[in-house]
Amino acid sequence: MKIVLLDPVGSGIPHLGLLFLSAALKQAGFKDTTFCSIDAASNSFERSEEFFLKQLEEKPLVLITATVPIWVDAVKYAKIAKEKGCFVIVGGPAPTTFGKKILEKYSFIDVVVKGEGELIIGDIAKATTKNDFTGIRGVIWKKDSVIIENEENTLIRDLDSLPFPDYAALDFKSYHGPFAFCTSRGCPYGCEFCFKPIHGRMFRSMSPERVLEQMNWIIKTFPTEFEKVNRTIGFSDDIFNFDMERAEKIAKMIIDQKLNIKMVSVNGFHVRHTNEAFFRLMKKAGFVEIWFGIDAGSEVVLKNLRKGITLDMVRQAVKRAKKAGILTIGGHFIIGLRGDTLEHSRAAIAFIKSIPFDEVGLTHANVLPGTELWDYVKEHGTLLHETDGFDFSAFWQLNHGVIFETSDFPKADRIIAYEEATKVMNYIRRRHIMKPGRVIKLIKDIHSPRDIIWVIGRAFTFITSKDLRARKRKPRPSEIKKVRK
Repeated sequence: MKIVLLDPVGSGIPHLGLLFLSAALKQAGFKDTTFCSIDAASNSFERSEEFFLKQLEEKPLVLITATVPIWVDAVKYAKIAKEKGCFVIVGGPAPTTFGKKILEKYSFIDVVVKGEGELIIGDIAKATTKNDFTGIRGVIWKKDSVIIENEENTLIRDLDSLPFPDYAALDFKSYHGPFAFCTSRGCPYGCEFCFKPIHGRMFRSMSPERVLEQMNWIIKTFPTEFEKVNRTIGFSDDIFNFDMERAEKIAKMIIDQKLNIKMVSVNGFHVRHTNEAFFRLMKKAGFVEIWFGIDAGSEVVLKNLRKGITLDMVRQAVKRAKKAGILTIGGHFIIGLRGDTLEHSRAAIAFIKSIPFDEVGLTHANVLPGTELWDYVKEHGTLLHETDGFDFSAFWQLNHGVIFETSDFPKADRIIAYEEATKVMNYIRRRHIMKPGRVIKLIKDIHSPRDIIWVIGRAFTFITSKDLRARKRKPRPSEIKKVRK
């Protein structure tokens, strides 16, 4: 059986969930699997819509994952696959959220899978031959036109039992961060905006030994690719330092084994679980960039958010990380959460300016069904985008437009707050980028006349852009892979 795993809207970071599923399928005996993450900006044929359509000629089993904002893209490709005679299965955050409504609305989708899929995907693939999914947890299917909802799926407790992600399925040159890495799942905190239908709130983790085994496996199995990304691993844990003892043991093992790697975490560090010794250990192990999910710079909004932190905790965590010598320290903030106002946002901006961040990420508050914030906005606010209950394409996680408004914080004030915050964010980013070491590295990375033109373009953007975070990174010419057909 040929199987195609589809990420309808890809990026420069691979879809780790699909890579885990691809590995699980191969472990179950399905060797003919193809990973397709569509991204026209990648300049890769293997990541084009044309490549996906070509795979459909063999009438494979098609597995599509989707978050809620890109569900309409998943529907588009599911319909195409069914018209080509394929068996179509959907999974991920959107199908887990919508459930059987999908089969009620879309006749061209055969099966919905809810929750974590690694332990059941092999059984699901085998069951497609007879279209009988009896007894497989988390599966919603049709039997004689009757929709059947199987017993709820359960969270995977033993993450050590999972195979390593199938990085070999990637077109490496089309990713700027191919080695996405996840050592734990779930976050026990109850932030009102957080959307976690797959991994839930129960914290589960790989053992330090398994983490090191995977790191060594990457270094040994993909030596060329690993060197090209400067021996860098990017963590995608929800909350890497929740279990500080585990995190410290991982760091000590990296040091003892002299792996000589760099580690980046653009999310996954919580300010509550820190101390000076912890960050010194992280620095020694190879962490060069750490971001904290802070979300609110006002004590009032933080209290509403129920994140379990205070502004003083933020100050202390950043101070400790700075003192330890972490090269880049970032903070994520959100404008417009419950209880926020223009006054509170300005207080948050003042707070940001008072902290020695190297990078700051700012977004408008987003709402998605299944979150407490969604319920709050439906009752106390006004959504500024229409949805039919399935189309949430305007509700992007990093949307730079206003998604909703409240009487205390109308759209016009939210725009003002974002513009003022963006000026501070740009200043912090420009100050960090202009550090001598970063400028020297940029110059050393020039390898051709076309790279010089690329650098000039980047410099122009750097100087003139009103929102540095809104622009997607474009690959330099020497990084671009020719399209192969």
